[in-house]
Amino acid sequence: MTSGLTGGGMLKRPDDLVEVIPALRDSVKGSFSVKLRAGYEDPEQVLSLLTLFESAGVDFLVLHPRTVVQEYTGVADHSITRKVVAATRLPVIANGDIRTAANGETVLQQTAAAGLMLGRGAIADPLLFLRLRGEVDRQPPLDVRLKELGSYLRAIMESYARLFCGEMQVLGKLKAIVKHMDDAEMAKLLKRLARAGSLREFSTLLPQ
Repeated sequence: MTSGLTGGGMLKRPDDLVEVIPALRDSVKGSFSVKLRAGYEDPEQVLSLLTLFESAGVDFLVLHPRTVVQEYTGVADHSITRKVVAATRLPVIANGDIRTAANGETVLQQTAAAGLMLGRGAIADPLLFLRLRGEVDRQPPLDVRLKELGSYLRAIMESYARLFCGEMQVLGKLKAIVKHMDDAEMAKLLKRLARAGSLREFSTLLPQ
């Protein structure tokens, strides 16, 4: 939500947040967090909002250090995350471009963030949460990753067949997941999956 004064678009009129954030805090009975981009166009805009978040009683922040106008281009600049962590007493959860356990460890070490929020990285690898916690192999060999890929996409295919109508809709949803995967050693397979013309072809391509 970026085109109107909703979602990231609210950063176009930061003065309005002086009324909105406290009102929301008063209305929410439980924990209240704010997830935001670093700014609308200025990547350090978030720094000017920290006093408001603190005084309004926000419990914690989730920061994606890109601007709204960047969308998902470029890279998430976690030097901004580090500045925000240093400038506020609120816990800050780091979000953005965390695709591997190594990425996550680096972000935590470099920013001193209180935790991580996973988005596209967890869509590409649902075991990423466990990898970050050290509960499964953080960088398994290719044969293991292929088996994980096949198991994951088959399970999703079965679920999507119950949730969505029509083969092409299910196939489109599966391809949207594959789009987030960028394992260099599986690049050819991922490209073939992305080009599959039917669910049968997609299924046949999946590793056992």
